[in-house]
Formats: sequence, C-alpha cells, structure tokens
Amino acid sequence: MRRTTPVTVPAGAPPTALRTPLRSGLTVVLIGVAASALLYSLQGVVARNQRIQVALAELQGALNLLSAREWEARTGYISPDHRRDIPLSHARAAGFLTELHERAGHRAPLQQLEGDVNRYLTGVVEMFQLLDANHRPEGIKVAEQKVDPAFEDLRISLGEARSYYATAGERAIRQANIASLVAVLIAVSLIWGLLGRAARHRTETQALATERRTLAASEARWRALILNGEDAILVVDPTGAVAYASPNADRVLGLPSGGLGDSVLSALPPDLRPAMLVLLEATQREPGRPRVQELQLNDGGATRSLEVIATNLLADQAVNGIVLNLRDLTERRAMEEALRQSQEQLLHAQKMEALGRLAGGIAHDFNNLMMAISGYTELVLQDPSISPTSRDDVAQIRRAVFRAAELTQQILAYSRRQMLQPVPVSLNLLLGEATGMLRRLMPENIELRLALDPKLPDVLVDPGHMLQVVMNLALNARDAMPDGGMLGIHTTTVNGHEGDGDGGAPAAPRVQLIVSDTGTGIDAKVLPLIFDPFFTTKPQGEGSGLGLSTVYGIVQQSGGQIDVQSEMNRGTTFTISLPAAPPVTVPELGVDAQGPARSGGEVILVVEDDDQVRTVVSKGLPRLGYEVLVVRNAEEALALVDKHPGRIDVLLTDVVMPGLSGPQLADKLTARRPETRVVFMSGYPEAQDPALGFSLNGRSYLQKPFALAELAEKIRQSLDE
Repeated sequence: MRRTTPVTVPAGAPPTALRTPLRSGLTVVLIGVAASALLYSLQGVVARNQRIQVALAELQGALNLLSAREWEARTGYISPDHRRDIPLSHARAAGFLTELHERAGHRAPLQQLEGDVNRYLTGVVEMFQLLDANHRPEGIKVAEQKVDPAFEDLRISLGEARSYYATAGERAIRQANIASLVAVLIAVSLIWGLLGRAARHRTETQALATERRTLAASEARWRALILNGEDAILVVDPTGAVAYASPNADRVLGLPSGGLGDSVLSALPPDLRPAMLVLLEATQREPGRPRVQELQLNDGGATRSLEVIATNLLADQAVNGIVLNLRDLTERRAMEEALRQSQEQLLHAQKMEALGRLAGGIAHDFNNLMMAISGYTELVLQDPSISPTSRDDVAQIRRAVFRAAELTQQILAYSRRQMLQPVPVSLNLLLGEATGMLRRLMPENIELRLALDPKLPDVLVDPGHMLQVVMNLALNARDAMPDGGMLGIHTTTVNGHEGDGDGGAPAAPRVQLIVSDTGTGIDAKVLPLIFDPFFTTKPQGEGSGLGLSTVYGIVQQSGGQIDVQSEMNRGTTFTISLPAAPPVTVPELGVDAQGPARSGGEVILVVEDDDQVRTVVSKGLPRLGYEVLVVRNAEEALALVDKHPGRIDVLLTDVVMPGLSGPQLADKLTARRPETRVVFMSGYPEAQDPALGFSLNGRSYLQKPFALAELAEKIRQSLDE
C-alpha cells in the first residue's frame, strides 16, 4: 500500500514557512468558491433562458389556440365552449408577455414580438366585435387585411425570439460547461490523493459507457423502424402544435421536405382543418382510446386517402401529447375499387350467361311454334282452291312467322347460341352489294362514303349475319344524324407483329371494318351499356334495344372483336376486327358427272316429340311423294324398326327428346340398318355444338323453323349422297 508522508515543520522555522501551506490552502478554497459562484451564476442564466423559452412556447400555444378559434369563427359556426376560449387565450397571451418582460427586459426580439402580438390581438378583437355585431363581411375583411398579416408577422417574430433564446441558452450552457470543467479540475486537485475515488469513478464511467452504447443501439433500432415504416408518427398538443414528427411525415402528407411546420393544422388544406380539430377534441375526451378518421387529400388533381389514428397520451409523462398515426391508404383503396369493378364484371358476365341460357330455352319452344305455323301456312298455300284474298292473308302470316324467327335469331346472336354458317367472304364484295340498299335507307342529307382496301383478304363469317351487322350499324348512324351528316364505311388490313403469335411466330393479319358517323354521339355514362340487350337511348316504341347487342353477339361468335369510340356532338366510330380467313385450295372437278336425282317414293321415319311439328311434317312429306312413318320418341322408333319388314330410307329425328336423344337413336338404328340415311332437326340453337353433348357426326341438320322446300332439298341431298 502506498503511504502518504505527513508534512513536518522543523522547529524554529520562520513564520513564512508556516504561512505557505495556509496560503496555498486559502488559494485553493478561493478558487473553488469563485468557480462555484461562476457556475451558480451561469446556472441562473441557463434557468432564466429555459423559463423564457417555456414562456415563449406557452405564448405560442395560446396564440395557436386563439388562431384556431378565430378560424372557426371566420369559416362557420363556433361553439359556446370554443367562444369562451377566446378571452382566456387573449388573457394568457398578455400574461405571458408580462412574464417575458419581467424575466428578459426590453430586448430587441421581445420588443418586435410584443408589437406583433398586440397588432394580432387588436385585429382579433376588432374582427370578433364585427362578427358579434352581425357584420360578417366586414369581419372577414378585417381578418384578411389585419389578422392574417399580423399572425404571419407574429409567427416570424416568435420563431426569431425562440431561436435567439435557444442560442443564448446554448451559449450559457457552454459557459456553464467551462465553469464545470474548472470546478472539476479544482476538485481533482483537492482529491488527488484519493485513489479509491478515482477507481470508483473509472468503474462508473465504464458502466455509463455501456449504458450509453445500449441506449444508442436501442435508439438506432427504433429510428430504423420509424424511418422504414409506412406510417408517419406525430406528437401534437391539443391545439395541433407539433412536438415531434417522424422523418417520413412530409412524404405521407404529400408535402415538400420541411413543409410540415409547427402545426398539423397548417399542413392540411383549409377544408380539412375543422375535421382535424374535431378529431383532436374528441380524442381529448377519451384518453387511451384510439379514434380513426379518413381524410381525402387533393394531391395535384389526384385524390389521396389518408387514415389518421389519434391516441390521447397526454397523461403519459414520456409522451405528454396526442399521438397521430398517419397512413396512406390510396393504393389500398385503388385495389379495393379494382376488386369491386372485377366483381361487377363477373356479375355482369353471369347475368349475360343466364340471359343466354334463357334465350336458348325460349328459342326452342318458340321455334317449334313457328315451325308448326310455317308448315301449316305452306300446306294451305299449296291448296289451289283457296281464293286470292285468302292466299295473300296466309302469305302475310308466313312472312310474319319468318320475321318472328329473325327476331329469335337476333336474341340468339347476342347470347352466342346461334349457330352461324361461316364461309370465306370478301367484305369489299359484300359491302359493294349492300351499297344500293344502304343508299336507299339513307336520306338525301346523309352522305355515304366508302373507302375499301383493294388488297383486303377474305374473312370467315356468315354472309347474311355480317350484312346484318353492317345494316344495324348503318341504321343506328342514320338515327344519330337527324340533321344530316356523313356515314363512312372503311376496310383495312392490320398486319400482325413478330412475337404476337404462338411460339414467337408472326401473328395472322386481321381485317378491320370501321363504321363512323358525324352524329350526336353517345354519352360516356351509357357507353358501357350499349351492347346490353334491350338497352336503347331512343324514345319508347322507337327501338327494340337488340340492334347493337345482335352486332356484338355476331362479331364475338365470328371470332372477332368490336370497339366503340364516341364523343358528344362529334360522332361515333365502331371498329370491328376479324381474323383473316386462311387461303382456300380449290379442288379440281372430277371427270364423272353426277347422275340424275332419284324420284320420290322412299320411306321416311319421322321422330318428333312436339305434336304440332310432328303433324305438319307428316302432312307435308306425303305431298312430296314420300311414304311416312311417324312416332313420338326414340323408344317407339326402335320398336317400329324391329316390327317394320320393309326398308327405311331416311330417319328424320329431333335432336333433343325425352329419353334417348336423336343422335343416340341414330347410332342404334344405323347399327341395325346401315343403309338408312339420317337427317336431324331441332329448335335448340346449340344442337350442333359438340361441346354441349350433341355429336351429330357430320350428318345433315335443319334448324327450326324451316320451309318444307328446305326439308325436301335436305332429304334429297341425303338420299343422293
């Protein structure tokens, strides 16, 4: 152990030798006292500056509250509770000014601040006097000309005062640190010999360093979480003054860097400030309970959704404020809207599918009725004894039947259940043949312009239905130009690009048919509905609502697409895109010529479950020279075949029947009698579709309703094959 040798004074030493240690001790004591006095004085300066800064902060809070209340009074209704805040805020502001005078004297920053505060308070008092006297326009004018400029000057001078005393406080703190260092040096000189205390100090320093490192790591972790989080965090007082803001607050609020300012209210548009004030007031009434509100911000013309979650933590000493979690919900709301639109499209598709199934079912029964009516009218027209007047009447009935059948075809075309008969067709030739009819349909004040691509390839479509597409679009264009205009029909070829086809091969060319007019146009609100069945913008009784829906169904069933562009009072353009037909190789004609058609007298087995259709067919075929066997269903037909000793040349059967279907009957019957030919007939439009379970195996088919002449031709073709 190190020992300390005490100082000894030899006997007889002079008085100076005795005064030297005493003088040294007194010097040390005086230095310590002076350092302590300096440190105490500097601490007083620091404390005074801190009290001045607190007073400035409280003055700012009172003025912010007064600003919020005068804004409420200026923009609308102010509650009695908020009205009582105005004289209280006025009195508090005056009291804080008095306190600042007492603590800081007449310094330049405070003189400017006092002048700005007095101008602002005077303007506010004048504004409220006018508002209370029901002179609102004059009050608003005072607010704009006096209150707002005074508040802006006040905000600047208050910031300068706070900055000044913050700087003065930092200077006093530095001086206090210097004084503290002097005091430490003196203390170290006094306790130089106390090695044990130095050891304890070293241990404490190491522990403090460890604690600081732990705190630094914790702070870095939480800072990283806040910086990388999507939510912005604000801590505000009840008036909206910002005590803390996370670094991403400006980005979430859509503000430039540093644009948040001292108050969350000033960062929001004026129309959203009352909602934020209501949220802050409601949060104050329920401590600890989060309250959620969604605000709509206008960011450069685009609307942004901002969710605000406010939690009252004023009682928490570590926070002492209201915590606002701000979350940008714009992307989520866009996804929700996209999901809603997808669901609507799915419901629309399901509705269209249900409508198509309904149309197919109705078409079956309707076609059977039309078949019976058409057949009986033909039988009547074949009677030479009827009078000319009766013949004309029956002919009108027959024409009405086929007009009704055309209406059914339009419904089926939309529902995509109509069986088309596509063949390679030149649109240019089709439009050329239709030009005369189109010109007759158009009035003289509508000009018809054709622009046809001479190198246009053929398309694989049903010619009759494609002509119906052109006529429907032309008639709609005519109705849209009551005062005249121009109807343009244009054809062109759109070549495929490399990589568009399968496996990177060039895509096949497509043919475009463009029909445009200069009419009234279609409103954007109803444009998505124009292809819906029975939708029409024409007055009641002037449109069936099936024209464009028929066009849509035919184009879709032909493997094409249709697009429409329209602008009010500028016209409408329909663009139909169809795949080009593959090149067709024309086979060489055989040498042997076909022999003459055989005469009648063949035996035909008719299988039909509908009584009226069965009766009219069984009456019509004998007039054509055929022998007819008639049954109701497949079971009766097979039983008849087993009992009938003679030949059966043709099986004429319905496709859809109770029990065995027509194709199943045909397979069983031809297995027993291979020489029998088969002709199918049906009122179902999808009877030829193998995907729906009907396999006709390439046999002859007739779609109801059909004329007896068509039936005779189909039977003759089947027999002559």
